[in-house]
Amino acid sequence: MQSSITKHNQKGLTLVELMIAMGLGLLLSAAAMQVFVLSSQTRRTEQALSQLQDSGRIGLQMIGDDIKRAANFGPATPVYEPGKTGGVSISDYINERMTVLALDSGSDLSKQSIAKAVQGYSKPLSGAITPTLPANLTATGTAARTGSDIITIFYAEPLTTTSLASNYAGSSFASNTALSIASNPAGIKQNDIIMLSSLNSMHVIRVTNTPATTGATTLEFGTTANNAGTASIFSYDADSTTIMRFHQATFYVAATTRTDANNKPIYALYRKLNGNAAEEILEGVEYLKAEYGERLKTGNVRFLSANNTTLDQKNISIVRIGLLINDSTIVTSENDSKSYTLPGATIDATGTTNPVHDGGKKLRRAFISTYSINSRPW
Repeated sequence: MQSSITKHNQKGLTLVELMIAMGLGLLLSAAAMQVFVLSSQTRRTEQALSQLQDSGRIGLQMIGDDIKRAANFGPATPVYEPGKTGGVSISDYINERMTVLALDSGSDLSKQSIAKAVQGYSKPLSGAITPTLPANLTATGTAARTGSDIITIFYAEPLTTTSLASNYAGSSFASNTALSIASNPAGIKQNDIIMLSSLNSMHVIRVTNTPATTGATTLEFGTTANNAGTASIFSYDADSTTIMRFHQATFYVAATTRTDANNKPIYALYRKLNGNAAEEILEGVEYLKAEYGERLKTGNVRFLSANNTTLDQKNISIVRIGLLINDSTIVTSENDSKSYTLPGATIDATGTTNPVHDGGKKLRRAFISTYSINSRPW
């Protein structure tokens, strides 16, 4: 018996159909690639924006934290009420109740500077920095970017675990001497600037010995780093005197030794504490600008830049800080041609009238915040 085989017609793709299928496949691949590229671009932009937001928050917080604790000198902090009676004026306080024995060595230790709480400086595009920088900040002024500002903040850190071992009459400061403290858990060391603060007075000394780190010890303030003391009508009681460590923190913007993807210099925010070397604390900060809120005798506040000669910086109670920050990653197709507004200044993309940012195909944002000096609620 012969089996029958059924043959079916079999037909493949024609050349035209194959070309159409390949064309459609290429179109779909191109569309998918475009979606991928756009998605990657969006992701890079979002990452850059997130980084910028973090940088802005961190930079402002670092400066703001120091501003908020400026001029806090413990019990000796003057209460000044402009235009009112009953308060102690800052001028009267520094003339009558503050005694600065410590010599300047890395910090501006004049009575006027300590009482100011905040001291601003403006570095113009040309010409000298205004007001004039103290000698200990000469190198800072040279490094700081032109068109940007320099801000110095004076504050004292309470050493709550450190106390005097005995009472001291004002006459104790009439000659080279030493203070006895019950213990030194805060690690007070040689060359530290220490404040003794009571309700009526404050003495500022520089430690010249190496205090012990355990048990009772002494804080010497020899004439190698201190002025000769004079008799004071005020005394310091062990139970009511606060011992504080004095600090001078200076913030400014300067170029690093690095360059970005556009081969442009990378700028950063720096902080110089006391006489120590400046530390880079935040990359990508192009400009720092500030306006200072001076409390008038009428009770009103006016905001002025540091280079305004009518600004009385010892009456500053509010500071408005602005930072221009960029992300060094290239995330845009066009160079940045926008202008940005900071306190007291406009940062342009081109020109010679105002400060100029570095352009480039990257994102940048202006961040502004206002901070009150907590010790000056008036």
